[in-house]
Amino acid sequence: MHIGQVLLSYLLLERAFSRKGKSDIAVLRQCLGCREMKPKRELIRVVRSPEGEISLDFHGKKPGRGAYLCPSPDCLKRARKAKALERAFALPIPDPVYDALAAQMEGGGLDG
Repeated sequence: MHIGQVLLSYLLLERAFSRKGKSDIAVLRQCLGCREMKPKRELIRVVRSPEGEISLDFHGKKPGRGAYLCPSPDCLKRARKAKALERAFALPIPDPVYDALAAQMEGGGLDG
């Protein structure tokens, strides 16, 4: 292989795997409690799984429909009062689910 081909291959690979400029962009989501736009990484994702189970997703990887809350229990209380999660997931959410979400949020990252 010619040195020019090796250099060209290296430059093409470097360009393909370079994330130049992409890390500067912050993805914003709106908290359902306080209604503020914040970077996605600062919020906790609440997920309705395909089976209909609702849980917190601290890593943002669970499959299903997601809605976002600040990591503050106050935002969960506001979202509960405004029935924001019920609107986001288009289904009624019973009180024990809210209690479990509050306990999970206070547990801080016990992602199941």
